Amino acid sequence: MFSNGQRIRTDDFQLIYKKEPQSEIVRFAVGVGKKEFRSSVLRNRIKRRLREAFQNVYRCHCMTIEPGDYFLLYQSSELPTYQSLKTELWHLLKKNRLLTDIVHGAM
Repeated sequence: MFSNGQRIRTDDFQLIYKKEPQSEIVRFAVGVGKKEFRSSVLRNRIKRRLREAFQNVYRCHCMTIEPGDYFLLYQSSELPTYQSLKTELWHLLKKNRLLTDIVHGAM
């Protein structure tokens, strides 16, 4: 995935993904750089918030995500709030057409 996956960068995130249309599985992993957050407690807190935000984005907004593998790397040095992560992640996925509407199937 890292060698032949597609990359999307924003100020705070780097998303590496590889779509698998023949599969129905979505695999999602998160990472936070040790360089930005030396404390493992803070890194784990951000990872938990990212996982929750990802689940919330496509479950609560009646959206589905393209099947495939996704790795989201948080690259900012500021401790994010849950709401800011959720909003930025939703815009990142929607802007790059990785989310689809369940009801209409439209992007």
